[in-house]
Amino acid sequence: MSEQHIITAQTLLEDAGVYTDEIDGVFGDNSLKAVRKLLLKAGVVPAKSNPVVKPAQTSAPAWIIEGLKHLGLKEIKGPKHNKTILQWIKNLGGWFTDDETPWCGTFIAQCLKEAGRSVPKHWYRALAYESYGTKLNKPAYGCIGVMSRTGGGHVTFIVGITNDGRYLVGLGGNQSDAVNLMKFPIARFTAFVWPAYSNNVPSSPYPDRYNLPKYDNSLKVSTKES
Repeated sequence: MSEQHIITAQTLLEDAGVYTDEIDGVFGDNSLKAVRKLLLKAGVVPAKSNPVVKPAQTSAPAWIIEGLKHLGLKEIKGPKHNKTILQWIKNLGGWFTDDETPWCGTFIAQCLKEAGRSVPKHWYRALAYESYGTKLNKPAYGCIGVMSRTGGGHVTFIVGITNDGRYLVGLGGNQSDAVNLMKFPIARFTAFVWPAYSNNVPSSPYPDRYNLPKYDNSLKVSTKES
């Protein structure tokens, strides 16, 4: 890994709230600890010393693993557009060709498709996810959280809850124009759904996935999703 790649990684880890050391292009112990902390938060690796994230829950759904690959991806303001986002739209059969059109639903659909799950007919509409998959009575790790907002809606993958129990942590796209982890007031959510299989056969989460990983309150509250 080149020095520039390490600097980019350290910057993304800092944005995710898990790295506070100097951005120096040297992948040392603190960089490694930051990566592990981010993976622990996402439930991807076992948390041997953290009793909150239980071993049965450390195997992240394939769509969460796919989403984590894109942390830090941002839309481009102006006449140019992020080629990755445009490729997602093309892969999903979309007709629009810009990254200014709200793309939270596009991000969710792309991750689901890569994981071999079905997507709603109108995958580009956040509120279309309310009638998709299996409706849950409460959030589970890896489910899709649906919210309303002025002028539309927003969707994000639920990956945790804050220690104070006031916010759910979402891995999503078009959150401040980027793919990132942000926290959302629980009262904002209108539905929690679990993705259906590729042939639209209903699916449900394992019981352990209702034990959400705990986050401190250092993550930013999402305020812009359009």
